Amino acid sequence: MAIRFYKLEDLLRRKGLKKKDLVRPDLLSSATMAKLSRGDNVTTETIDRICAFLHVQPSEIMEYVEETPEEKEERLKRIKERSSKDNARRKAKEDEIF
Repeated sequence: MAIRFYKLEDLLRRKGLKKKDLVRPDLLSSATMAKLSRGDNVTTETIDRICAFLHVQPSEIMEYVEETPEEKEERLKRIKERSSKDNARRKAKEDEIF
């Protein structure tokens, strides 16, 4: 399964906006925008803020698209890589403390 945000990009284009226009302290962080661009998970609060800002319904910015087996494998690989990096950072911080 995958939620795609290509509709958001299309909507922004039609409104004369760019993704960077949503990166504001009261709306989205650059990290959250990067998640949207990569197709990573975002919170419903994030979706709510985007919809409120653009005055649209969630279906106007995102869509469920079933993943191909290759896409699923790639997504799981990215998750595993990020998890490994997070664990390495956490271990390094622990080592600094002790």
